Amino acid sequence: MRGENELDHLAKGETLDETLNETFIELEGVSLEIAGETLLRDVHLSVARGEVLAIMGPSGQGKSLLLKILAGLIEPSIGEVRIEGRDRSQMSTAERMNWGRQAGMLFQRNALFDSLTALENVNFPQVETLGRDERAAAAVSHKLLAAVGLSEAAERYPSEISGGMQKRLGIARALSLAPKLILYDDPTAGLDPITSRMIIRLIKDLQERDHSTVIVVTNEIARAFQVADRVGFVFGGRLVMAGTPDETRNSTHPEVARFLRGQPSADSERRLST
Repeated sequence: MRGENELDHLAKGETLDETLNETFIELEGVSLEIAGETLLRDVHLSVARGEVLAIMGPSGQGKSLLLKILAGLIEPSIGEVRIEGRDRSQMSTAERMNWGRQAGMLFQRNALFDSLTALENVNFPQVETLGRDERAAAAVSHKLLAAVGLSEAAERYPSEISGGMQKRLGIARALSLAPKLILYDDPTAGLDPITSRMIIRLIKDLQERDHSTVIVVTNEIARAFQVADRVGFVFGGRLVMAGTPDETRNSTHPEVARFLRGQPSADSERRLST
């Protein structure tokens, strides 16, 4: 189902392709410093409504921090985060809370509640954030569990299902508030290649169904090319936009080319030689 904003645009005679050209979220000169260490440096990024962006790069370079800034879980030390043209730092508390409800995130370790069943895990954000009663939340949750192929696991606990099923449950929970923006932090980590491919296909199918804006952090090159409209890389806290999957494959940027060939970055080689 399309969100209200998409329907509003289409009612005005715009096509869905035209809405994809609209900037939904952007970072302008964003840097992040923690305990005197600069972890992200002068990041500039513009993501269109309905776009799927994959972010790649060596471990420990700032990809997950970038995702958390986009989600509003961390505020940058310098720079602006703009949502539909508005500086997030200038929003009121109520506006920021409303924005928080419009962003769903799948954490790297799923962050499921072990003491809650699959159904209760998906119910929880709806009850706590939207104030839905259990019956109304469950009606939505059953549809989401069906969408990710977990209808039969509704009454099972996370410890009773496989790693791939836990990922799918995390996706269902991330979608439970019908977010405009969905952020996935390494959604295929630790999964076998078949399950990994299935999870990425599910992410893409749900994005196409809902016309949501999606940002995926992954280090699986094949999975990034499978899902993304554009691909970016984080090296040493700096973001390098490589473009479409085809443009990325043909990139002459030295760090991008080294990463795609499976070679260590220049920074990694310098650290190993010291």
